[in-house]
Amino acid sequence: MNLEYREFPVAELRLDEGSEQTKKLTGYAAVFNRLSENLGGFREKIAPGAFAKTIQSADVRLLINHDGLPLARTKSHTLTLVEDADGLRFEALMDTSDPDVQRIIPKMKRNDLNQMSFGFYTVSDKWEHPAEKSSKESIRTLLEVDLFDISIVTFPAYPQTSANIRSAKEVYDSYLASLQVQDDAIKIEQQRALDAHRERQIKILLIVTGK
Repeated sequence: MNLEYREFPVAELRLDEGSEQTKKLTGYAAVFNRLSENLGGFREKIAPGAFAKTIQSADVRLLINHDGLPLARTKSHTLTLVEDADGLRFEALMDTSDPDVQRIIPKMKRNDLNQMSFGFYTVSDKWEHPAEKSSKESIRTLLEVDLFDISIVTFPAYPQTSANIRSAKEVYDSYLASLQVQDDAIKIEQQRALDAHRERQIKILLIVTGK
């Protein structure tokens, strides 16, 4: 099971003034039912409810570019995650004495940092495979995920970083391999049915001819 990352240009990412000690960051780490760009043979969307289970138990960190020390964390109650009608909404209380927080605040105020991302493991997904010879892409719907982290990211959603491209390619290759396995299994079952039919016909012929 691969750790995957997906980025989104968020409709809302707000940094409240707060107090001298804390700044409140709110926004969406993911949105529902919005198709990604082509990830290398397929596009992807997130179904409502995909985060419902994981946010009840996962210990999720808020990071910068999926790296470094956390700015906030669900276990310490400085990060809150909620599913609403639009997607995965978060609220983070960030300590202004933290050098990492001090580093990003001016960039967020200037809107230089305005994208979010989430890291996840897939629990359940669904594929819509286009008809043969169709120019349409396969569509992957994430039905349930295990959330690993959410992150403020430098680069916008899709195009992906090279690491994310490899991750998406592995997912698609695995999907295509599963289709091949299914196709092979159908062929095996068809061959078994054909062999069984032939055996029945031979038995009937032997009975009729008395051999």
